[in-house]
Amino acid sequence: MSSNVASECQGGDADRQETSKQQVQLLEQQLKTCTEERDVYKKRLEAAEKELKSQRASGKNNKKSGKHTTGSTTSQPETDASLRATLAVSEALIEDKTKLCANQERQIKALTHQVSSLREVVSITKDLLNIRNLEMERLQREVDCVQEKIAIERERQNKLGLAAKLNENLKDEYKNQLTLFQNLREKYEEKVMVLTKENLRLFKLTNELSQSKANSTPDQQEAD
Repeated sequence: MSSNVASECQGGDADRQETSKQQVQLLEQQLKTCTEERDVYKKRLEAAEKELKSQRASGKNNKKSGKHTTGSTTSQPETDASLRATLAVSEALIEDKTKLCANQERQIKALTHQVSSLREVVSITKDLLNIRNLEMERLQREVDCVQEKIAIERERQNKLGLAAKLNENLKDEYKNQLTLFQNLREKYEEKVMVLTKENLRLFKLTNELSQSKANSTPDQQEAD
C-alpha cells in the first residue's frame, strides 16, 4: 500500500513537472517567433527611417538647386507623410511585440521557477517517502515480532489448556478409582463381618458339640 501511494505521489509530481516543461517550451517557441517578428519590424523601421532621411535630404538638395523631379506623380510632403505613417505603424507593432516578448519572458521565468520549485518538491517528497518507507519497515518488523510473541503465547496457552484438561481427566480418573476402592472396601468389610460372624457361629457350634460329647461319654462308660 505504501509503495502504491508513493508511486501515485511521484507520478503526480512528474506529470505536473512535465506539463510545466511543455509550457516553458511552448512559450520559448512563441518568444522566439515574436522576437523574430520584432527584428523584422525593426529592420523595416530602420529601412523606412533611412528612406525618410534620404527623401528629406533629396528634397532639401532639390530646393537648394531649384530643380524639380520630373515624371513623379507624388509630392514630397505626401511621401513624407506616408513614410511617417509607416514608421508609426512599425513603431506600434514593435512596441506591441516588445511588450509581448517581455510578457512571455516573465511567463517563462515564472514557469521556470515553478519547474524548479516542483523539482524541489519532488526531491523533498522522495526523501519523505523514503523516510516513511523506513518507518513502515521498522513498524512491520515490530508487528512481526509482536505476532511471533502472540503465536508463542498462544501455543503456550494451548499447552497449558491441554495440561489443565489432562489434569482434570486425571482428577476424574482418580475420583473414579477412589470410588471403586471405597466400594470394594465396603464390600470387603461386609464380607469380613459375615465371615467373622460365621466363624463365631461355627466356633460356638463346635464348643457345644464338644461339650455335648464330653457329657455323653461318662454315661456311656457307666452303662458298660
